[in-house]
Amino acid sequence: MALQSFNANDVVYTVSLDIDTLPGLRPWILLRAQLIDELTGSPPRGAIDIESPFSGISPRVAPGGMVGFEGIPRRAFPELANSDYYVPLTINADGYIPISFTQKISKNTAFPGTFTPTDIGVLQLHRLPTVIQGQVAVNTGTDLKADNNAAITLTGLWRTPPPANLTVPPSSPDLVSLNPGLYSDRPSAGSQVQGLKFQGAPGPDKQLLQDSSAGQTTLRLSDRVQIAAADLLAIDTGDPALTEYVAIQSIAGASTDVQPATVTLVSPLRLTHRQGAIAHKVMFQNVGAATQLTADATTGDVCIFVNGVGNLGSAPLVSVKTGGTVEYQTASYFTATSDAQGFYHFPPLSRVAQCALNAHDGTHPDLPITYSPDYSNGESRVDFIYS
Repeated sequence: MALQSFNANDVVYTVSLDIDTLPGLRPWILLRAQLIDELTGSPPRGAIDIESPFSGISPRVAPGGMVGFEGIPRRAFPELANSDYYVPLTINADGYIPISFTQKISKNTAFPGTFTPTDIGVLQLHRLPTVIQGQVAVNTGTDLKADNNAAITLTGLWRTPPPANLTVPPSSPDLVSLNPGLYSDRPSAGSQVQGLKFQGAPGPDKQLLQDSSAGQTTLRLSDRVQIAAADLLAIDTGDPALTEYVAIQSIAGASTDVQPATVTLVSPLRLTHRQGAIAHKVMFQNVGAATQLTADATTGDVCIFVNGVGNLGSAPLVSVKTGGTVEYQTASYFTATSDAQGFYHFPPLSRVAQCALNAHDGTHPDLPITYSPDYSNGESRVDFIYS
């Protein structure tokens, strides 16, 4: 190419310009997204990390919740003219449930002559949960006396913060707290929630022969007596906080049922389970009427919103079904009773910007409180003090 001269600040530069590079051979942002807090609509304030095992791409994070991967398209997607590519990615933002999914990069028959970055769009982040807890007491004028056996209830909620200059009535508190949290994304359209309780006695106990980590899909069990593919396995039954209920996909064992076997589960474990933990087969029966999911939920969510929590009949467990896929969760509800020292606590709460709470002890007038949960801490303290 011919030489060209440029004058800048009275200095003459003579340069040979490069030949225009095809779009598919230039450094680009290959795919991008914007992260926002679902409660506030604002970008997250803490640290953000985005990663992928896909080769040829490098993570980038920018102000305003912007994230993405950059690289040279030809190196990252050499056969893009002939086939689609699929990029697995995980996004971690401080204070929020991680997001993991696979993004499709669509085939472009004109590649590398043309290239357009993939815009994932806006991704709503869900807060890590907090636990509302506190004490109910009576102010005697000289001291605070614990008020036991008071009923504390969540009477309403706001999904987003109401404007300070307007009175906005709360929505019905139709939400359920789940343990250990959803195993997969659940869209509101077509997702059904059914209350459950145990049916009959559990099957024979088995022991885990090895530690099992969160994300693992296999368990090494002491035996396979009275379990088969499609059975529901209760894992780590000695600790309700660690118990998971996951269906069996397949079993590989020795020549007899009483020998050790490897169980493959239909969903990855959400919790870590130690060697020696107890597992056994369980069966469920329905409680109350099925209800619909009313808000999309993502993997790891510990709160789901339903069309009438009363339909579940305060069932101790629920199933969440979308199409042909179903999962099982321990269920808790947002009612509590103060103990002998006046203390109470709710199950883990998330995805709620503001709560309407009420304490009722049958002696004093009801004591309503409006409260915005503190998601920066695992615990949110709310005390009820009767005058």
